[in-house]
Amino acid sequence: MPRLLRFALAAVVAALAVALPIGAPAAHADESECVDLDRAGGGYELFDLDEKYVPPPLRAFPYDCVSRIADRDLNTAYILVYVGSTLDDYVAMIRSFENAGWLDGPAVSYVDGDGNREAAQVDSAGLAQVGPDTRWATARFSNAATGRNIVSMTYTDGVSGGANNDPALNGPSIYIDVFVNESFTATGFTDPSVLSNLRSVFELNLTPTNGAVLCGGAIMLTLVIGYPGSLLSGVVGSRYDQLFGWVRKGLPGRISAALKKDQPRWLVWIGFVVAAVVAGFVDPSFGFNLMSLRVLLTGFLSFALFNVAGWALVRALVNRIQPEAKPAVNFRWGSLILVVVTVLVARLLEFSPGIIFGLVAGLTYAVTLVASRKAIVVLVGSAFALALGLVGWVAFSLLAPLADASFGNPVLVTLTEFFSGVTIEGISSLPLALLPFAALDGGTLLKWKNWVWAIAYAVGLAAFMLVLFTIPDSFSTIEGDFSRWLGLFLIYAVVAVGIWIVDGRLKARKKAKEPVATGRRA
Repeated sequence: MPRLLRFALAAVVAALAVALPIGAPAAHADESECVDLDRAGGGYELFDLDEKYVPPPLRAFPYDCVSRIADRDLNTAYILVYVGSTLDDYVAMIRSFENAGWLDGPAVSYVDGDGNREAAQVDSAGLAQVGPDTRWATARFSNAATGRNIVSMTYTDGVSGGANNDPALNGPSIYIDVFVNESFTATGFTDPSVLSNLRSVFELNLTPTNGAVLCGGAIMLTLVIGYPGSLLSGVVGSRYDQLFGWVRKGLPGRISAALKKDQPRWLVWIGFVVAAVVAGFVDPSFGFNLMSLRVLLTGFLSFALFNVAGWALVRALVNRIQPEAKPAVNFRWGSLILVVVTVLVARLLEFSPGIIFGLVAGLTYAVTLVASRKAIVVLVGSAFALALGLVGWVAFSLLAPLADASFGNPVLVTLTEFFSGVTIEGISSLPLALLPFAALDGGTLLKWKNWVWAIAYAVGLAAFMLVLFTIPDSFSTIEGDFSRWLGLFLIYAVVAVGIWIVDGRLKARKKAKEPVATGRRA
């Protein structure tokens, strides 16, 4: 592997390590949300909590601040404060404790949207069915597997009256009182990572109402992404040499060829390792520990299966419809940028279990494919990614209860997270790979037939939201991960149109400054 390429890949990993610190406290590093709270003064103080005292099921949920009784140098009795966290976040936290074996039955009491307190306790799935109008929910439990430690979790919506976590709050929040008598490494080989937090297919509660929201959201976002995406693609295409020409000039010919085509087979497998390392940072505890070794192993295996099986299918298809193309496997090193972006977005949006772009390898062809045949290849590849992701989801859902029941079984936790990785890679790759950019598969479909791209993208978005989101019961109650992703797509659309407008004005200004050609008539 060329030294310059090794250096570039090392730089990517190092940049991630800087951006996502290993072993740092799980806080948002934004205590400004907490300064006016009762728990920030009046006998309490804010402090920096050593992560080893945070129960492992909570480590995927960054808190805004942590409080304790003032003048007591304790890491073992404290309160985690989550300002603005919704019922969806609370359900995900309860589910995380269930998956880790801390809870072995219903433990949550709640007050519904009408102010009625139910006598029967529920589990995470039951609370999710109560709906986003829930006013208050609480659970108090110890670790069912060991009988040690106590966790008390309280959610309030903060707007419907009644109890609230703090008088200074006027919106939803979660307070978690933690009393521990041990430190938690949670980085052993059998300790679950955030990949274990994937929602089970059995937790799916698809009603006609939220099904309509799902379909409507997918169609709306397809419209929002389509036209702005084509505008942005046109800008990038017209300025490609200006934007990226320096890359080609700065790379020696041997490295440039290695990045594009005719790669040795071993370089592809090294690419899978690098992609697995980058993707591993989706877990906040990823670093130099045994848990990370398992995450790296499952990540490598899931990347390999996802891509190698895709090669086999697409190569067989190409050999049938256009034999002279002679497809050859290559690792698309530029796809590492998408892997980095998905990991960063997942961490910044506090999305658990996170998203991982999985299409890091592809095929090169000896001759250019006919447009219609190239579109068929894209459609078959996308359908395969969707099918493999859904099969992985079912396999994860079947294995996850077994892994929870035999907490600490290395084979079961590895298999469970392997199928979780396959699911996430297959499902989360679709909204990215099908973006209407010329360099991506979506650009191929859009150039061929607009309506084909629109259907494919809407289906990919619907699957993405179905598997990885909690679908709200109506457009008036959109919150949590669903609302964050809607906001992200809308910001993308605004930025894309803004860039197109600025580019158009710059071109018009440049054209106005050019001298007008004159000549004489004969």
